[in-house]
This record gives sequence, structure tokens and C-alpha cells, in this order.
Amino acid sequence: MANVDFPHGFPSVGSLDGRPGYFRNYDHAAADATAIGFNDLVERAAAGTTCVQASAGGPFLGISNANGAVSTLYTVPVEILTAATIVEGQTDLSLAAADVGLNADVLVAARNADTGISNMEVNSATEATTNTLDLRLLRLAPYTDNAAGTNSRLFCIVNDVGIGDLKAGV
Repeated sequence: MANVDFPHGFPSVGSLDGRPGYFRNYDHAAADATAIGFNDLVERAAAGTTCVQASAGGPFLGISNANGAVSTLYTVPVEILTAATIVEGQTDLSLAAADVGLNADVLVAARNADTGISNMEVNSATEATTNTLDLRLLRLAPYTDNAAGTNSRLFCIVNDVGIGDLKAGV
């Protein structure tokens, strides 16, 4: 069975400590020419109350629960990431079951213009033990239509969260 190729960003699916997600509203600035999609990872912009689509490498503030247009001011409800937040992501290519436990980077892409859903994925070319990579691959998502290989869905935790202990100041 081949996995369906359906990038969907990084929706949260739970937490290691059982706590619910926490949300805070941020603005998408009218001057930002990159739209934010549903389930995009976002980072805080310089103003502190605005957010932008995150760049690979983090730090990651949270997960967008909005879809908006480019160069438009709108509110983005953001689920704040913690070191315990479990997210689900699809691999861009192939990861083996043996890759669970490794780390990998986020592959950043523009949202799907038709659905507004994020096209961010797990970058399967980067899996390694390196602790500076964006994600820790926890396990294969336990769905009947999901198998290790191309476009597999994995549960992950984000290694570089923007709000947490032991972070350098900006």
C-alpha cells in the first residue's frame, strides 16, 4: 500500500505530559508577502505581537490555526509549542521505520493556495542524530493507511521551541 501524498503541516496531536494546547493571538502584518496556512509552523516577528511563517531551523513559536492572504493584516490564532507538544508531519520522501528516534529538519513550503493548508513536511534528507535539527521523530503515526516509506506520517516533537527554558535572548 502506498501512502497518499498529502502534506498538511504540523498539527498537534497531543502532548507528552497530557496538558492541553495553549493559544495566543498574533497578527500577520500587512507588509508580510508570505501567507500563513493552517498548520504552518510560525515564528515571532520582530515586533513581538506579529508572527510569520517559520523558517527551517527555528526557533518555532507555534502552529497556525488560520489561513490568510499575502500582504494582508489578519489575526492568527497560534497554538504555542512546548517541549512536550506532539505534532504530526508527513515526510517529503522516504523514511524507514528504523529512522524513528532520529532528528530531522522541517521542509518549509508555501501553503496550498486552494485549501489554505500548510505544505510543510519532514525533510527526510536530513535525518541524523544531530541535536540541532528541528524535529525528533517519535514514532510512525498509527493509522491503517500509513506505512513506513515515502509520504509516511510521523509523530514528532519540536526540538527548538521559541518559548521555553534555556533559550538565548534575541
